Amino acid sequence: MKTYFLVMLAYSAIGFMGMSTVSANSLSHAQDIEAKTNQSSQKAQQGIDKEAQRILDLQNQIEQASIRLSNQTVYRDHLTQLVRSQEDEKQQLHIQITQIEETRQGIVPLMYQMLNELDRILHSDLPIRFTARTERLNQLQLLMGRADISDAEKFRRLLEAFQIEMDYGYKISAYQQEITLEDGSKRVVEQLHIGRITLLARSADKKHVWLWLQEKQKWHAVETEVFDEVNVAFDIANKHKIPQLLRLPLSVSDLNQSQVKENI
Repeated sequence: MKTYFLVMLAYSAIGFMGMSTVSANSLSHAQDIEAKTNQSSQKAQQGIDKEAQRILDLQNQIEQASIRLSNQTVYRDHLTQLVRSQEDEKQQLHIQITQIEETRQGIVPLMYQMLNELDRILHSDLPIRFTARTERLNQLQLLMGRADISDAEKFRRLLEAFQIEMDYGYKISAYQQEITLEDGSKRVVEQLHIGRITLLARSADKKHVWLWLQEKQKWHAVETEVFDEVNVAFDIANKHKIPQLLRLPLSVSDLNQSQVKENI
């Protein structure tokens, strides 16, 4: 009986030991599985994190690309508007160039007409500053044939010449000039003009005075009785005296009919 009990105990011990061994193995296997599961979970989480970050990066890139696309669209529309504006301006410039060419074709004959008119005025007018006016006319005639001078500059110079001619009609001035007298002799004198009404010449010693007679196209000696008035007129022209009422002969009518008062 004892022997049987001992045998049973022995089998029980062996079975317990076997069960312990199996349990230990199962626990170790479970721990290994858990460890592997944790590792797999970590790897999966890392993959998920990487994928999430990649998605965020892609979203950010998409947003940046969308912004760039929007900016490029605005810039494209701006360039399109500029091109359209430039095309309009190009058409306007083409129209203006055509008009300028037409205007030029009309302005060139006009400038030659103006030049001819200046020549006519010079040779039909009182010989006021005749040398300077002749030189100006010659320069304008040469200017018209120069290719390096624009038509605009030529036209400006012609207008300037006409303005000077207009000024002679209402200004008073004194200047030196050479004249040819009735006997054919030439003398350098001081001339005085009062508009286009009176043109006088005075010798350097102030002892002789001549009046230009427009109708006769010659210089005529003036009587000494008006010398004082003439000298005052020269002083006024040279700004040595203030303007005042003077009695001077006129170039626009005969000497014997021209003793009238001139307010200068």
